[in-house]
Amino acid sequence: MPEYLYKRTGGVVGFLERLIEDGYREAVDRGLESVAEGLLDSVVIIDLTPATDRDPDAGITSLC
Repeated sequence: MPEYLYKRTGGVVGFLERLIEDGYREAVDRGLESVAEGLLDSVVIIDLTPATDRDPDAGITSLC
């Protein structure tokens, strides 16, 4: 599951939070007791941030 979550969210914590929260809400609404990839596939994550606002080097540290 960790690989799936990373693939769906790109490692963005806010997207991960949204995916998990919406996935659990959907599971409760359907009367399910667990959340699986199939259920999470039905959750749409909308990125409202323009890609130009992202720093491609964020989180990268230099060892020099």
